[in-house]
Amino acid sequence: MALFKYEEPITDKHLTTASKAWATFRSNTPAHWHSLLCEDTTALPFLRDSIVRSLEEYPSDSNGLSRTAHQALTIISSGENRPEQIFIRNQEMEGQIFLGDSSFWQILHEFLESDPPLIELPEGQTLTLPSNQDQILTITSAGKAVLSGERDWLYITVLNQWIGGVHLSPDNS
Repeated sequence: MALFKYEEPITDKHLTTASKAWATFRSNTPAHWHSLLCEDTTALPFLRDSIVRSLEEYPSDSNGLSRTAHQALTIISSGENRPEQIFIRNQEMEGQIFLGDSSFWQILHEFLESDPPLIELPEGQTLTLPSNQDQILTITSAGKAVLSGERDWLYITVLNQWIGGVHLSPDNS
């Protein structure tokens, strides 16, 4: 109901802004998407924050983690060990809802499957969605090293991810 106050008839300005945003998001470089921050996007009041937040999913130059991955690892490092609670606490760190649980679980799986792993489960456990009471996540020494910037996530994992039209891979990370 809170979004009703933003309702208005769709105009050519809405359509033009949306069309340009979609084209730049699909571009093979984040520079075009970023360039929209220098333009008037007021016709779409949530676009500017969406651009900024999506750009934060690119690997950090300090440790290679995206914002979401960094938040997840920070939450686990602080002692939260239940997957659903980690997800909830991650959502609480967002200005707006950003991603769903299955996308978040994918990040947790990447942490578990990297070499060396950044997090671990008790022996014999696998991460499922929903999880069960035996799925307790803990941060490893490698996870602590990445979180502190002593190691780079991009040297531990094989990056293969799309953000809009940009394919993040070992060739361009």
